[in-house]
Amino acid sequence: MKISNLTLLTLVSLFLLLGSPLVSVSFANTHADPTWYVAPSPAGTGHSGGSCSAPGFNTISAAITAAHPGDTIFVCTGTYQEQVTIGKTLTLTGIGSPTILAPVSMAPDGFGYLNIVTITGPIVASISGFSITGPLSVTCNSGNTGTGIFVQNGATAKIADNTIKVIHDNPIVQCEAYGVGILVGRESLGTVGYATISNNMISDYQKGGIVVDGTGSTATITDNAIAGWTAAYQTGLGIQIAQNGIQISSGAVATVKSNTISNNQCPVDNVNCGPNLITESQATGILTYMSGAGTSITGNTLTYNDVGILTLADTASQTSNKISYSTVAGIFQYEGTGTYASSKNSLSNNPIGIAVVSDVGTFTSSVKSTTFTTDPINIQVITVEPDSVVLKFAGHTYTISGDSTVNIV
Repeated sequence: MKISNLTLLTLVSLFLLLGSPLVSVSFANTHADPTWYVAPSPAGTGHSGGSCSAPGFNTISAAITAAHPGDTIFVCTGTYQEQVTIGKTLTLTGIGSPTILAPVSMAPDGFGYLNIVTITGPIVASISGFSITGPLSVTCNSGNTGTGIFVQNGATAKIADNTIKVIHDNPIVQCEAYGVGILVGRESLGTVGYATISNNMISDYQKGGIVVDGTGSTATITDNAIAGWTAAYQTGLGIQIAQNGIQISSGAVATVKSNTISNNQCPVDNVNCGPNLITESQATGILTYMSGAGTSITGNTLTYNDVGILTLADTASQTSNKISYSTVAGIFQYEGTGTYASSKNSLSNNPIGIAVVSDVGTFTSSVKSTTFTTDPINIQVITVEPDSVVLKFAGHTYTISGDSTVNIV
């Protein structure tokens, strides 16, 4: 159809009368590329897309501010001395293992905690391929904590293939419950988190490698390498801190599988730390403390910890773990409601293979198909009157009560 000059003029006039709504519908395209690049140099363009040699931004925080929910931010090799807060659904990927370094002066989050990376709000975020490192500027025994990564306020996080280290104060001094590599939720703060944590290397933390805490918080923790401080190292610093490689506590539920955890040891000082399972503290490879139903510990390798696995006031299952060279006990079961289920574990070179302790009430410990390779004491049961333990082992049931210690070899 041929359009006359008069008709064309009429259409142009109508277009001008309608104004901006028609323009915005026809031409809006403000989000050209869902990827962003961060590099130390050259100067950022401020735009999405690009490359490591032509980045959009020079700081991770600026890229997060500019990005849209669902975008991917690539962070190129270099050191970024900043605190990073992820409050929208994003994928944060390191290229060449960039370092996120804690600033000398750190700002607290809404809970007063000092985090190198905070993942917060009802979002789904992923962070992988980074070195996340302290030290952290937390006032010792202030009631607050410093963390490598804190997942909070209902956030869901995928944390994979990172190195998280030096999560402690500087200089290192005696501090209570301070310095956690990855923290997911916190019962005392009324906040929950959800996480999948895999293939990370976590070391040089002051209190915990990974902590999942509080009713509602959940995590799947697999294939991580976690190393604490040896007793000799702490002795050299003049401190006694009972570290935990992985801690699941206060109603949180987690699957802990195929991790390698070592060197969580607390020096014996006859006040805080020591071998007495009732009156003294021990460092642990894996601690479940009042964890929620469904928590499981499977296929982990634990070496040179004070206690390989400690379950305290819960009944988390313990299956197919390899535990050796503990300084106090391979597995330590302390109280609980119901039946501890421990099966198919391999225990060697531990002073005590499995310690079962009751000082509150009666509970049952069930041990099945466990291999005691070289441990001189297979199971040590300690009860404090008037409590008792029902021990099921090798097809037999034993009831131990009163103030006594019984060795079954």
